[in-house]
Amino acid sequence: MDFQSAYHGISDELRGLAVPATTELRAELESAVREMIVGAQRAGTIRADLEPDILTDLIGQTAFAIARSDGGLADAYLTVLMDGLRTAKTEHDH
Repeated sequence: MDFQSAYHGISDELRGLAVPATTELRAELESAVREMIVGAQRAGTIRADLEPDILTDLIGQTAFAIARSDGGLADAYLTVLMDGLRTAKTEHDH
């Protein structure tokens, strides 16, 4: 995150490039995150009313937002994200 925060301008420029190695790695990462989301939804750990692709993008965009913040917002971003992913059952358990 520190690297991404310091060099997010470069990240913005490179994000649009279709570099085969980077594109393949990004696809692998997104696939792994999607698989974790699907498993968590099946287990009832996170809400199932949102599509895994939407949640994958939401998690990725949250990481980008944290990287661009001054660092003081990381906990707030993660708290809102995690609270928003909880199922109604999980909310009542706490």
